[in-house]
Amino acid sequence: MPFVPEFLPATQAPLFRNGPWLAGLRLTIRVAGPPLLSLDATRGGLCGGMTFLTRDSIEAGQPQHCARDPSRIPLALAQHLLRRQIDSVKAASMITRWLVAIWQADHRTRLWGRSLAQMTRAECFDIMQEIDAGRLCPIGLVAARRWIPWDIFQEPCGAGLGV
Repeated sequence: MPFVPEFLPATQAPLFRNGPWLAGLRLTIRVAGPPLLSLDATRGGLCGGMTFLTRDSIEAGQPQHCARDPSRIPLALAQHLLRRQIDSVKAASMITRWLVAIWQADHRTRLWGRSLAQMTRAECFDIMQEIDAGRLCPIGLVAARRWIPWDIFQEPCGAGLGV
């Protein structure tokens, strides 16, 4: 089984759970001209941000984040998690891939081309190349189907690092 040498989630990934986050964590969206859109991010899942934070910490040689209560971590760390969450879905192609995956009916049904199983198999090759090269590889798992995309954030978030 491929693995990234020296990486153990139990001793290197953050110990806090994926929310709820401390009061005051807000996602601000700037569009051309006023107004700013400011959303409460205290209840949203930041699984992509946590995954990217773990990879960032490992690559920088930083110690494990040992806080256990996400509502008590420093605001600066929570804001960094939120920025890394945005980074995890920033590319338009990632958002499109996510929408296609949450709308797939099942592994055998084809919507918009390939089935979910075919899409998953195609991604596995790239994931294995990253891991074989000794690099942590963020992997987003769609654990629930939703016809309204934002409803997925009401479910426990499924994401992790391929190791």
